[in-house]
Amino acid sequence: MKLAALFQPDTPAPGAAGRQALAFASFGTAYFLLCVYAASLPVQVRFPLYIWPADGLALGVLLVAPARRWPVYLALVLVASLAVILGMVGLPVERAVAAALINVVEPAIIAVGLQRLGGARVEIDTLKGLGSFLIGMVPLVAVLTVADSAVAMSRYDTTFREQWSVTFVSDMLGMVLVAPLILAWSHRGWSQALTMARARTGELVVLYAGLIIAANYVFRARPDAVTSFPSLSYLCAPFLIWAALRFGLRAATLGLAIFGFICYWYSAQGLGPFSIGGVADWRSLLQLQGYLATMIITTLFAAALLVERVVEGKATEAWRRRYDAVIRASDSLLYELDPASGTIVWDGDTLAVLGVAAEEISHVRQWMARVHPDDRMKLKGLRARLMTGELGEVSTEYRVRKGDGSYTSVGVNGYSIENPQQGPGGTRRVIGFVNDVSAKILAEEARARLEAQLKQAEKMEAVGRLAGGIAHDFNNILGAILGYGELAQTRAAADPTMKRYVDTIMNAGNRAKSLVTQILSYSRAEGSAKNPVLVSPVAAEVCDLLSGSVPEGIEVRFESRDEAVTVMGDPTRFHQLLMNLATNAMQAMPEGGTLSIAVASRHLDAPLKLRAAEVPVGDYAVVTVSDNGHGIKPELIDRIFEPFFTTKPAGRGTGLGLALVHTIVQEHAGYIDVASTLGEGTTFTVFLPLTTQVPVREEAAEASAGRGQVVLAVDDETAVLEALEEMLAALGYEPVGYSSSRAALEAFQADPKRFDAVVSDEVMPGLTGTQLTVELRKANPGIPVVIATGFGGPGFETRVLAAGVSRLLRKPYRMQEIGEALAAVLSRPGDSRRSGSAGT
Repeated sequence: MKLAALFQPDTPAPGAAGRQALAFASFGTAYFLLCVYAASLPVQVRFPLYIWPADGLALGVLLVAPARRWPVYLALVLVASLAVILGMVGLPVERAVAAALINVVEPAIIAVGLQRLGGARVEIDTLKGLGSFLIGMVPLVAVLTVADSAVAMSRYDTTFREQWSVTFVSDMLGMVLVAPLILAWSHRGWSQALTMARARTGELVVLYAGLIIAANYVFRARPDAVTSFPSLSYLCAPFLIWAALRFGLRAATLGLAIFGFICYWYSAQGLGPFSIGGVADWRSLLQLQGYLATMIITTLFAAALLVERVVEGKATEAWRRRYDAVIRASDSLLYELDPASGTIVWDGDTLAVLGVAAEEISHVRQWMARVHPDDRMKLKGLRARLMTGELGEVSTEYRVRKGDGSYTSVGVNGYSIENPQQGPGGTRRVIGFVNDVSAKILAEEARARLEAQLKQAEKMEAVGRLAGGIAHDFNNILGAILGYGELAQTRAAADPTMKRYVDTIMNAGNRAKSLVTQILSYSRAEGSAKNPVLVSPVAAEVCDLLSGSVPEGIEVRFESRDEAVTVMGDPTRFHQLLMNLATNAMQAMPEGGTLSIAVASRHLDAPLKLRAAEVPVGDYAVVTVSDNGHGIKPELIDRIFEPFFTTKPAGRGTGLGLALVHTIVQEHAGYIDVASTLGEGTTFTVFLPLTTQVPVREEAAEASAGRGQVVLAVDDETAVLEALEEMLAALGYEPVGYSSSRAALEAFQADPKRFDAVVSDEVMPGLTGTQLTVELRKANPGIPVVIATGFGGPGFETRVLAAGVSRLLRKPYRMQEIGEALAAVLSRPGDSRRSGSAGT
């Protein structure tokens, strides 16, 4: 029959009622058998109920059973006690009932008292719990046995001292002998004991067999006539300690129960070193029970000590695992250095962090051999200063050679502490952490690069603000120069000398215009519209232009490995990009050489690392511009894309060309790389994302002459306005000019049908060109509007689209561009026409 049924009466599972009934029956049977055992001892005839281990069974079950089950258990105690005392001991009914009631009341009161003192669940598997259990029982049993002895003295004429001494020790011992067995084997004790028994079956058999044989050998012997305390009386102690220290509390309590029952049985029969033999010698009984108490308490404390150490060992191991897991998860190493001997003890995964086993860096000499030679000087003297206590702590970073031979940066901190074994004034030791900080250093370098990029962006923003501030006024000046210069060119066609003068003026003006355009190009807040562009034709056009203007001794070569390479972008910007790269290459070959431009497509299966970026996986158009000039110095190559940075002598360059190239590449989500060797040449490689869209050919509108259409011209600069009117008249239009945008609006609102088109500056006091367009469209929704500007400021293109501007021109004005723009907007079917205008 399973003992577990006694101790798990409340398991909420199917069949719980049946198991509870079985538990009650098992308890009643076990209690009855213990009563029969006690009643069979001869000593009980003359000294009633002095040995009654059934009280221990009752106490143990009450301590582990729910309180609502107690009445049934106590009723079984009463019935079994009366049956055995009346049937076997032969006491009178009155004394039998009194003894039975004591058997009921005493365990119940002690159980309640222990639960009040130690909580609802009494534990004996720790030194504290066992001590509380034993110490708590002493006053409770003492009080109850005092009352019992007083009643016995008054009713049955017994000696109080003898009665109380034997009753107190007997009751304590009977409960301590069996109750710990019940407590130890409850709370899943049965399953855990079976697990241990399966693993150590042979040892358990030897243990209990040896205990039984030794107990029988000692206590079956005839009493010694000379002494009642022979040397063999503790022969069983090693087996009990063996059970306690090897198998714990459960095996120890089971061994104690077996040992106690053997001792009681033979001693009551008049055998063994503590023979009682039914003689009314309470001193002999006390000696036996004192001997048993010593064995029981020693064994129980040894078992509790083992349990505590096992629990503490598990807790220590769990803490150790957590500690080790934290060290490993942090990718750190904990070290302890004995400066005197130079030995180092490591915690953590040295293989994962440094690629070497802990044994390979277990001494300072081994560690220092791995420190980078350039960093060893900074470590000199630190160990001595830490050893003497001059330095309390140190934190530094240096390079260490890993297992694969590469160097990594580590952060090391150390704290000088006193050796606890030697106390103050003794040798000191150093404890601290080692961390791989290479990722942190890389992050700091990346942050430094980002800061440099931010400064670059701030510089570009400053240039943009500067460009925006000067562009309007400078373009107005250029507008007047180029406008009148273009008009003068037509008048000077018959005079070669005059034409040469005017052409020189126009060339200078065009160079000034190009310079302003470059400044505005990389400081522009918004990029131009992106369309599918064939790269090869643009590159071929650049080569054609260069072939006719390169200095003597320079050969221009063009190679296209894929004529269909198409990207999304602005062909004008691509033209600028290639022209700037080519111009830079030609200037690098003052004594002649070869300039090569090549176009190809390339698929990247893996990211491609460049000097300052990484090209992701994908399909790219690859444009290379190479020269075999003097090359770029290594210390300068990382600065070549900075605005205004140039290696050319004063007056030979502005430092804007490569900065513009970098800006254009970024506008088109591309990447640029440069490779250069001094004396051999330089190669620029541009990666631009390919597109599958097909370029659309747009037929350019013919710059045909006007037919007298009235054009409203608006510009706040009088000289520019006059030049614009002259160019419009020369193109065959009838210009109506206003230097005030509000005056122009009032004139248009007065007669909207008078005007066929509008050409307006953007940046003007009062209403800007886009604001004027919105107001004009209210009066005539279909009026074509051409806006011209040198710099429209942030969001200009967005404002142009929102206002519905028909065409956008870049100042300064050029007659051909004005003619083409007006021809295009006036030829659209949806544009407004003035009824009855010239040419209709």
